[in-house]
Amino acid sequence: MAAPKAFSSEVGTGSRQENASTQSKSAVDMEALSLRIVFGVLCAIAMVFLIGPTIVVILTSFTPSESLRFPPSGLSLRWYQALLEADQMQAAAWTSLVVAFWTTLISAVFGTAAALAISRSRGAVASTR
Repeated sequence: MAAPKAFSSEVGTGSRQENASTQSKSAVDMEALSLRIVFGVLCAIAMVFLIGPTIVVILTSFTPSESLRFPPSGLSLRWYQALLEADQMQAAAWTSLVVAFWTTLISAVFGTAAALAISRSRGAVASTR
């Protein structure tokens, strides 16, 4: 049940206030909706510019010709075979795996130590509120 309206010396003031609040509420809703639409469009544009080139490169990697062409005239795993046979690429991949392993190990050790130190401290950083 709605609260009783306050007495007013002007006739119809209550309905004006209700209309004003309804209009401001719909204006806020429209503003929030337009903001969501703008952010959605910007995210879609960013995804096209970030993911689009990757998709094109993956599609052109299946071309059977000497040079990479888009769209590919046929399908082949030729470039992947050449990649696996290249000693320099295998050495680079092995180096990347070694660096990734040690980076992960060191980060896990330091991250765990930092988490334990923060959780056991009594400072403002450790407060849960």
